[in-house]
Amino acid sequence: ATRRLVDMATEFGVSINTIKNRIIELINKKVITRFFPLISYNLLGYQWHAIMLNINLDGETEKQFRHYLTVNPYIIYYVKTIGQYNYIISTVARDAVHHNNIMLDFRNRFYKNINDYEDILIFNQYKYVYFSNMFPLK
Repeated sequence: ATRRLVDMATEFGVSINTIKNRIIELINKKVITRFFPLISYNLLGYQWHAIMLNINLDGETEKQFRHYLTVNPYIIYYVKTIGQYNYIISTVARDAVHHNNIMLDFRNRFYKNINDYEDILIFNQYKYVYFSNMFPLK
């Protein structure tokens, strides 16, 4: 959560301890199951990019590709999708020159497989919902 306990207590007209106890109760009831940081890369001085990628991969090349995405420290996440683009890759870079170097390395490694890509600079993230527990596996 990004709200301070004191702000919630003021809004609801209760004490800070009441807010804290209710949060603990929600944790104990497994309504709240985890906490994780939501990092604002822009505030840390990084550029954040989403690369929407249309790439052809066979079994071995896909294995190498996924390994590259996993070990590259500037790739913060990736997803496989269906549609015009079959992968979306999220990168962070110190500046435009650094981002260009990241993309040059990527394109040099997989130039035979890349059909098309779009590179989008993300200025800000306004909402993120982590909903893996909304649909529990049975």
